[in-house]
Amino acid sequence: MSPAPQSIGTMRQRITFQTVSGGTDAQGFPNTGYADYVTVWANVDGGTPARIYAKEFDGAGAVQSENDLIFTVRYREDLDASMRVIYRGQPFAIIGMVDKDGLRTWLSVMVKGWQSGGV
Repeated sequence: MSPAPQSIGTMRQRITFQTVSGGTDAQGFPNTGYADYVTVWANVDGGTPARIYAKEFDGAGAVQSENDLIFTVRYREDLDASMRVIYRGQPFAIIGMVDKDGLRTWLSVMVKGWQSGGV
């Protein structure tokens, strides 16, 4: 894992945090959609926007790739693990958040995403 960015200039990727939109649809079923909450600048730990960790497996007749990434963003108190992150058009589930330097300056956001490829 790379160290925390020392300046805002190292944050070159845009990510969007989304929340569950909640409520119910016209038939009374729970709404499971997402709504954009905030878009921020981020740094992908490892120095590039490439995957830090990936593994492929064959499940249910399709090759899938599991992508684990760590984003570093400016510290915000309004973000939490119930949200998800959109990065390069792909959704990622938040699996953890850490105040990286303990000074409420940087926030590390660990995420997990899936991409499927047909076979």
